[in-house]
Amino acid sequence: MRSSGNGSEKGGKWIILFPAAGIFFYGLYYVNLCLGFHVLDGGSYGAQGQILTDSVYGRILLVSFPLHWIQRIFQAFSVTAGKPSLSFWSNVASGMINLVFDYIFIVVFGWALAGAAWATVIAEITGGLLPVLYFLVNRKGVLYLSRP
Repeated sequence: MRSSGNGSEKGGKWIILFPAAGIFFYGLYYVNLCLGFHVLDGGSYGAQGQILTDSVYGRILLVSFPLHWIQRIFQAFSVTAGKPSLSFWSNVASGMINLVFDYIFIVVFGWALAGAAWATVIAEITGGLLPVLYFLVNRKGVLYLSRP
């Protein structure tokens, strides 16, 4: 099948599905690899005290790691589709959500480092899903997500 660069515009519209799915599933593989080998478990490397307690941040961030990668790859897709503002505003929304939930989880709930991690998880999920939803719903642009 020819992609849009080779004269077939339809081919280029769904071709972004493959790298996006690949990045997402590789992210899941990476998360399982980290969990399987206890990479982020400081105790297996001899960490003690506060360092061991603080390693919870990395383990919590693994929840949203695949969507963090999705956010990064869709930044390139949004620029390619002629919508660099989509990338900008999804990053701004993600950052603002992180700020708000940092305050709620750390100050209001008193969750300390775990609260900062969960706020980051929520922000990364939002930042990863916003561009995906845009490319799923907007069928008028140069690129969009669809089945092959």
